[in-house]
Amino acid sequence: MCGFFSAFGDGPDLRQGTRDARFAAALAHRGPDDYQTLRRARYEVMFWRLSIVDQAGGKQPMMSADGAVAVLFNGEIYNYRALRSELATRGYAFRSSSDTEVILAAYETWGRECFERLEGMFAVCVIDERANRIVLARDRLGVKPLYFQRDAAGLRVASEQKALLAWSGASPQIDRGSVLRYLVFQTILGTRTLFRGVAKVPAGHVLEFDFHTRLLVGAHRIAPTRTQLPGHDYDEYAEAVRQCVTEHVRLALDTEHPWCMHLSGGLDSNLLLGLARRLDPAREIVCVSSLVGGETDPEWPLIRESAERQRVRLRVATIDEAAFFGVLDEAIFYLDEPVGDPGVVAQFIVDRMAAEESKVVFSGQGADEMFFGYVRNLAAYLLAIGALRPGGPGLHENAREFLRGWEGFLDAMMATGDASVEFAYFRKLCRFDPFAPADDASPEFVDGLRELALETYLELLAQSDSLHDFMLRAETRIQLPALLQMEDRASMRYSLEARVPLCTTSVLDLASAAQLDWKFRDGCPKGVLRDVFRDVVPEHVLRRKAKVGRPIPLGAWLRGARADAYLEPLRDKKELFAELTGMDFVGYALGRRGPYDRSAWAALSLAKWIDLYRVSV
Repeated sequence: MCGFFSAFGDGPDLRQGTRDARFAAALAHRGPDDYQTLRRARYEVMFWRLSIVDQAGGKQPMMSADGAVAVLFNGEIYNYRALRSELATRGYAFRSSSDTEVILAAYETWGRECFERLEGMFAVCVIDERANRIVLARDRLGVKPLYFQRDAAGLRVASEQKALLAWSGASPQIDRGSVLRYLVFQTILGTRTLFRGVAKVPAGHVLEFDFHTRLLVGAHRIAPTRTQLPGHDYDEYAEAVRQCVTEHVRLALDTEHPWCMHLSGGLDSNLLLGLARRLDPAREIVCVSSLVGGETDPEWPLIRESAERQRVRLRVATIDEAAFFGVLDEAIFYLDEPVGDPGVVAQFIVDRMAAEESKVVFSGQGADEMFFGYVRNLAAYLLAIGALRPGGPGLHENAREFLRGWEGFLDAMMATGDASVEFAYFRKLCRFDPFAPADDASPEFVDGLRELALETYLELLAQSDSLHDFMLRAETRIQLPALLQMEDRASMRYSLEARVPLCTTSVLDLASAAQLDWKFRDGCPKGVLRDVFRDVVPEHVLRRKAKVGRPIPLGAWLRGARADAYLEPLRDKKELFAELTGMDFVGYALGRRGPYDRSAWAALSLAKWIDLYRVSV
């Protein structure tokens, strides 16, 4: 796990930013173990390394034998040992045991198609002077970040946006169109970012630039490699899921560093922990958890019982008002741009604790999005089969329990579902629902958000063949990218590698091949995972029939004794928000009182971001 920056151009402009000694610290948090530079006539590279695999031989940038190809790589390739063996039989003479050299060898052997063979998480920059190409690639789910900036001075590429800003030294400007997208989804879809002129490489894409002109000359999707998938027989499919998930967890756990895991009361973290304990019954495992408000958190009994059953050492952080606001500015800065959940602050606190235990932490991100673990997924499925309508097939008792307390949510979905189940579901992905009546919002503002939301909805609908396909695309393109951004930035802030073994290309392919009802087997969200791993996940977790988040009580804190101090950034920008949105957005956001409403967080984090990055609007 690392961070890198590269600049491509001609003449003195190439090094105008990197001459500043402060630039060496721009991404030092991503790689404190080693710092390397490479300067050539038409490009220069800075690389910050967090040594995980082959600590002695994995220095970057890694060059081909003739020096014509350079590779910059951030991430981990879980199947690198198998690829290394295959490439060695083809005659490649390896000089190290690192996964970086496997990528170099794979690229020299298969060209850009090599990225289809990689299982893991990766952001790669290949500088290929032989082919006159600069190649940028990200894994199919976008676990690892990669940004670029192109202008008259040339092309710059970096692991984080802050490195691109540090290179220029100019005051960053806000992308106003992206602000509206952020307010709808509280993440920025597509290639744009909140910083004007800074773009991101889309997840699962390979971009090719001409080495001399720096013009974009090709954009390609990383294609699935498995063509025969078990999508017709449930038992065959279930066995494939069990084998694939177990193997990918085993590969991800292949590290000499201590095993440290995120642990909650949910299925995903307990699945990883259970598989890890089966793979090595005697190894010490440290788990890190958070409790909102302390031991009154309803997750606490579940977390404690899991830790006792699996014989792990448990460390717990309490997320209270002081802890939250003590880390808030740090979290906003290291995120690069805001995301839509105040729970990210808790993640920074937990990862800081994990970094005291290991260089690697394991997380269950991706299962909810690929195997449909949210109430919105279950409700859409039940709506589609008519189970929520009078005279329908009726609800499975498990589904009834999962939906208890969500009656208002269901009523809203059923009202919209008369038009389209896909549309009813999509509205629940909008953090600001522009299709709902909003008497306190400007009609022009709402119309603008509605247009953006409809554009995304229609694009997803046109690409989808079924409700299953639509939900999978929506979850992995809207919900999951924000979670993975949080996962990456919160961990790397403390020089900690977060491994997400469920976010791999083979798991994604299997998730795509499922029939919709398999994911709700026995009336349960993530039904196939519950069924397949019922002997791995503890019974007290399987018995839990609730998918209820633990919302950070931000609204209460913003109305509490220290409200004046907390709200100062918002008051200073009341007119700015009014200009951006055409309404009193600050007043609107602070007036929302629902426990799951994120309007206040959206406004506060955006205001903090403008201040911390000194963004010109």
